[in-house]
Amino acid sequence: MTQEALDAEVARIAREKLQPYGCDLVVHRTDDGVTRFLIKIQSTGRRYDLIKSFFHRDENSTRQMEDDP
Repeated sequence: MTQEALDAEVARIAREKLQPYGCDLVVHRTDDGVTRFLIKIQSTGRRYDLIKSFFHRDENSTRQMEDDP
């Protein structure tokens, strides 16, 4: 899958599955090639890291991400 096709699919999923519920998908690509996906709540601006939410199901699992610089 090309990067363009992946970007289009991510945008489609965000538009169809998240935006109707007041959420956005934020994609962070780091210089070392790691891609992180965050859910951003439109009304509050809070961001939740999907990896932490799925793999660390404790009190820290939905800890708010700091706003990016």
